[in-house]
Amino acid sequence: MWRKFFLSTIGMFLLMCLSSAAFNFAVDPYNVWQSNRTLGFNFFADISQHHERLFKAVALINQRPNVVVIGNSKADFAIDPQLFGERAYNASVRNAQPKELLAFARAAVRSNPNLERLIVVVDYEMFAIDRESMTGFDPEQLSAERITVKNFFATLLTTDALADSLSTIKFNRIMQRDFPAFDPDGKFSEPALYELFTFENSFTRNSIEMTHWAPVDPIVSRRKFDDFNAIVKLCRDHAIELTVVILPVSRYHFERYPRERYQLWQKKLTSLAPVKDFASIFINDSTIDDEKNFWDAAHLKARAFEDYICPMLK
Repeated sequence: MWRKFFLSTIGMFLLMCLSSAAFNFAVDPYNVWQSNRTLGFNFFADISQHHERLFKAVALINQRPNVVVIGNSKADFAIDPQLFGERAYNASVRNAQPKELLAFARAAVRSNPNLERLIVVVDYEMFAIDRESMTGFDPEQLSAERITVKNFFATLLTTDALADSLSTIKFNRIMQRDFPAFDPDGKFSEPALYELFTFENSFTRNSIEMTHWAPVDPIVSRRKFDDFNAIVKLCRDHAIELTVVILPVSRYHFERYPRERYQLWQKKLTSLAPVKDFASIFINDSTIDDEKNFWDAAHLKARAFEDYICPMLK
């Protein structure tokens, strides 16, 4: 009798686990499993916006792109990787730090030993914030050849995943989004960006916040440059074409940079690798220094990137 009860209990438990896993796989709130998207159900993976570091790490493994873009939100919002070839992927994540970029660069090489080009987008803020990585950074996943056991369970068999799946369905039933949060090539989608920046004072908010940052610890600063230099060496060792880019920002944002520190940062960066500094090139160019070319003072729009920057990178 006890044996029958025990086996029945185990069976029910396994059935619940399998049902939960199937449900979470179908909803795919973190955009990890690339499940089918259905309007009013899971089409807009709102929660995936906070899990870029996970799903883009897995996407590199699955897609094995020939060209990879890495950087922070400036690259995430502005660069359509298809401009650089069909097998290209934008693995940029918001608030990325050099340590994270190095991990993504290594993951890109690991996923495709024939990686042809790495486009690295950096900015002053990346080196001026006193942190080396952000929430969600998972070096174990970025060094793996498949989704890790930890992330397999986290995305399919946890109560958090179940709650996020239910939240995703609720969001889609209420909001009825008919566009994705991210394009299949990793870029933050244009309609999602439009919604992200349609609020009061969105143009100046990030620039104002930047003026209150604390100074960077000298040891942390040195490690950031070491990580960037490791990316340069990685590309050299694997014969990968490296393109380092500083994207334009509006004059309003550029003037928030402490001029002397910015010049020292720029000098140090260019001593390690050739850098295409479009922030300096376009700062006095009225054709691009226009609000219509930016989502906010710091983030260039994709159309402006395609029109002004891309022709100078090919």
